Amino acid sequence: MNLGEIIKKFRDDNELSMDKFAKMSNLSKAYISVLEKNKRPKTGKPVTPSIPVIRNVAGAMNMSFDELFNILEDNQIVSIGSDDVIKKITDISVQLHTDRQIKVYDYATEQLNEQNNVVNLSDYIQEETDWYEVKFYGSVSAGTGLYLEDEQVETISFGADMVPSGTDFCLKVNGDSMEPMFHNGDYVFIKRETEFRNGTIGAVIVNGEAYLKKIYITDDSIRLVSLNKKYKDMIIKKMEEKYSEVSFSLSSLADEMDLSSGYLSSLFKNLFGIPFQDYLNNIRMEKAKLLLLTTGLKNYEIAELVGIENFNYFNSKFKKTFGMTPKEFKKSVLEKL
Repeated sequence: MNLGEIIKKFRDDNELSMDKFAKMSNLSKAYISVLEKNKRPKTGKPVTPSIPVIRNVAGAMNMSFDELFNILEDNQIVSIGSDDVIKKITDISVQLHTDRQIKVYDYATEQLNEQNNVVNLSDYIQEETDWYEVKFYGSVSAGTGLYLEDEQVETISFGADMVPSGTDFCLKVNGDSMEPMFHNGDYVFIKRETEFRNGTIGAVIVNGEAYLKKIYITDDSIRLVSLNKKYKDMIIKKMEEKYSEVSFSLSSLADEMDLSSGYLSSLFKNLFGIPFQDYLNNIRMEKAKLLLLTTGLKNYEIAELVGIENFNYFNSKFKKTFGMTPKEFKKSVLEKL
């Protein structure tokens, strides 16, 4: 199937409107229609989607780029920006050892011979792409938060088929927290809006730093949600490793994960439903309870082992968590034996 047929089948299977899929893929509804018809409006020739377009479609379908590319029919022509590709091939080739360079040359020669024998090269000559200039304001963070320029940095030209209708400017993604939909280095096209629905993905500025996130608004707060779930496992692992250190804090965890403290605080609450400090206290109290039951250590020694220097503070937190002091807890357990 060509790309348009794949999109149409996906929409039908999932009961998605063209407008809904356009928003999911960050492409215009008009261009989705052109892809599905596989016909350029002006010339009637087949559509030649670009690599970024295929990547956007793959993200909307929750597939990897390779998975989608591999199911495209062999005669699906793709616009790859030949000058850029040749530069990348050259940059990589010069870093290879001689024996590997020879392999690259042999493979390229084989591909050229196969192409010349099977198809007419004129079939692969692309008609000139329409270009669209978009204002560029710098990078937006899919991770730690980045300062966003107040003024336009430059103007960047994109193939017209890449730019959604109504685009006001573009930003470059920095980080991986919005994968698989947006990858580090991708460009995102921004349309200024005064209102939006919960769950919309957008660029927002918090404390002077710009983030690309899924946005949810309640009566008294805004939640910024990442798509990449790897952070939850990473945080759990770090908490288990570091809870016993007195100096362990939100700030030190943020430094280890290369995130800003403000962003990590918001991310933590989104992932776990409670603030960082509450989660840390819960871990420390559960570990303390286990030590009370399985060791003969004194209470102040247990406090130190779970990362709390002040014994009075430890006593207070334990009672607040379990409704009794460590001494009362241990006594109640012994009475039941």
